[in-house]
Amino acid sequence: MAPPDPPRPPAGDAAPGRPRSRAGLLSEVSTGGPLALTAVLRRADLGDDTAARMPVAALLRALPGMGPLTAHDLLGVARIREDQQVRDLRDDQRGALLQIVGRLVRTAPHGTAPHGTAPHGTAPHGTAPHGTAPT
Repeated sequence: MAPPDPPRPPAGDAAPGRPRSRAGLLSEVSTGGPLALTAVLRRADLGDDTAARMPVAALLRALPGMGPLTAHDLLGVARIREDQQVRDLRDDQRGALLQIVGRLVRTAPHGTAPHGTAPHGTAPHGTAPHGTAPT
């Protein structure tokens, strides 16, 4: 049996305007889009344990308009396991994820990715990139 999660800090210990829970982080990504996801990765680097323990797949699925199949495909492009947490990302995986998120920011209106779309050079499940035949 896994050890229980460490106790949460008292409400007054969290930085103002920062989510204190996993649900809060997912909500932040859901409303803030790819830029908020990048901010969560940065917070994990700065020692935010809640951000560091978030599954990367959950963060991708929280993006506005991101479907589970597209998130799965993007994880595959970045070579990230479905159950991998932010703190366990290798440098190459983090770089690939940031590149994908950067493409989402540049290609989607208002920083959101429409359902069923993927960054240029990747394709949603069951489709091929523009100009190529499906395999």
